[in-house]
Amino acid sequence: MDTLLVIEDDIGIQKQLKWHLTDYNLVFAANRQEAITALRRFEPNVVTLDLGLPPDQTNASEGLKTLKEILTLNPNTKVIVITGNDDKEHALKAIEDGAHDYYLKPIDSNILTVIIDRAFNLAKLELENIKQQENNYNSNGFIGCSAQMQYINQAIKQTALADIPALIIGECGTGKKTVARTIHQQSVRHDKPIHEFHCPSLEQETIEQTLFGTGSDASHQGILEESDGGTLIIDEISLLPLSVQKRLLQFLRTKKITYSSSDTELKLNVNVIGISRYPLEDSVNDNRFLSELYVRLSSNRINLPALREHSEDILLYAQTLLHKARTNNQSKASGFTNDALQSMLNYHWPGNLSELTAAIQSAIVNCHGKLITRQDLPFTSDEHLDRPLQTLSLRSAREQVEKKAILQAVAISNGNISKAAGLLGITRPTLYTLIEKHGIPVANK
Repeated sequence: MDTLLVIEDDIGIQKQLKWHLTDYNLVFAANRQEAITALRRFEPNVVTLDLGLPPDQTNASEGLKTLKEILTLNPNTKVIVITGNDDKEHALKAIEDGAHDYYLKPIDSNILTVIIDRAFNLAKLELENIKQQENNYNSNGFIGCSAQMQYINQAIKQTALADIPALIIGECGTGKKTVARTIHQQSVRHDKPIHEFHCPSLEQETIEQTLFGTGSDASHQGILEESDGGTLIIDEISLLPLSVQKRLLQFLRTKKITYSSSDTELKLNVNVIGISRYPLEDSVNDNRFLSELYVRLSSNRINLPALREHSEDILLYAQTLLHKARTNNQSKASGFTNDALQSMLNYHWPGNLSELTAAIQSAIVNCHGKLITRQDLPFTSDEHLDRPLQTLSLRSAREQVEKKAILQAVAISNGNISKAAGLLGITRPTLYTLIEKHGIPVANK
């Protein structure tokens, strides 16, 4: 049974609500202190709040203070404010401050029940959305509403389904290994071995033996043989010596390893995924990378964009990382201040998603309040860069700006849709329509 927190000092109204709202576990509070205590204890998704609370029953100051504290502690709470029929101005002020809805007295229990039911339904939908975002993040580490991230997620699915060798290109920190692991997890090989090999600065013979083994006995098998049935991820594949590249190419052609020393042949079923920080065309042109091996890998190629190239996803990443930490009781912060959000948007992120993850983790440690501030972030203001808008069609530019504005408004309001709509100068229904139009996966509404 869902818990509903009723903040109301009128005993008569308390009894009326207790009599009619039988489908909910009701918790009553008669003042701001009791309300905050109950909020911390029961963590209700929906709250009804009488704005005329003691010691200021004739005004709404105490009720508005209570609303602010509730949304500071939990921005996702749906607060339904209740006030007198002649006090609509304060009700609208409460909506502007982030309340979900309002109801004017006298109370009709049937109408109020409909409003409360609707708030609970919305809270459940938002919770499901958050869980879905977390599942997406846990499964492949790539969330986002940008065209780039939608393309990457589609490419991951297609590559996993094809079950053929692949090449992943991207700057440091863009998540190349995560993509490679996700391809394995979503493929038919998901329950088979997965191994990673980083091409180190070792002697050619050492690299070759590590990959292919010696063929003399089982104790000298290589990492390729250990990956039989599964996936081998070769990190910085461009650093492979040419002789090793030739053996790898031969394996991709025949699915066999040949050992001249023992005159044996070993047939293996391994999918190979290569990773590189740099495009391999220059290495091919300089004869440092075999053109045929490049063709075999790059026929299924995924180029990961730098974080600065899809900046509209930055705040969504940050909010998701913070929500995940909060869910795991690793953070008491519930959101970010405006200056923190703006700093994250303006920063160049040379370390990409890895740097952003580390920055949020650092900010969580440094933060001692309910919101992460600019000072909690580990980069300095002189590292900010202004990025010009890409050249594109007017219609495309409008849609990009609209989507980015919505993302920023939702993030700045710490997930409160009413407040976000106010920042954008539109109504809540209009904002929901735009969110659906752009396919924006809002992690914290």
